[in-house]
Amino acid sequence: MANCLGCSIPLPPGRPKYCSRKCTTRMWSRKHTSYTAPLPRNCENCRKVFTPPIWHPKSRSCSKKCSKRLQYRSHREEYISRVTKWAGKNRDKVNANYRRYSKNNPLQASARSKVGYALKKGELVRPDRCSKCGKVCKPEAHHPDYSKPLEVEWLCKPCHVAVLQ
Repeated sequence: MANCLGCSIPLPPGRPKYCSRKCTTRMWSRKHTSYTAPLPRNCENCRKVFTPPIWHPKSRSCSKKCSKRLQYRSHREEYISRVTKWAGKNRDKVNANYRRYSKNNPLQASARSKVGYALKKGELVRPDRCSKCGKVCKPEAHHPDYSKPLEVEWLCKPCHVAVLQ
């Protein structure tokens, strides 16, 4: 014969875990009111120390922005394939966006296309490492001055983003 989990009164066979509604409520509140504050931890994106909120104690990120970055990182290949597929189906929209960008930013667009053409002709050679941090990668061309389109710095993606901010 089993006993009530709330007050240890013997229960008849086939009864639930508690003898009454009162015991059920008491045990539920005991179980759900014991609270231990989440411990501080490092954000997996920016490495900043943060304390997760009570309602999400296993949180891996300190903010919504970091959470979105983690989500993107973990599903990067999926996102890239989805965007590539969309761009293939909507070539006219992609071209219209590029035309709009070129119209609004003629100097930048001109510099970008001149670098692309120079790379194709062999006048410019893309190095195999970042000129700022030395990381081996396929660096991007950064124009410190758009009026000199072939004078570029070759930066990896993180360095390029840091320079632009």
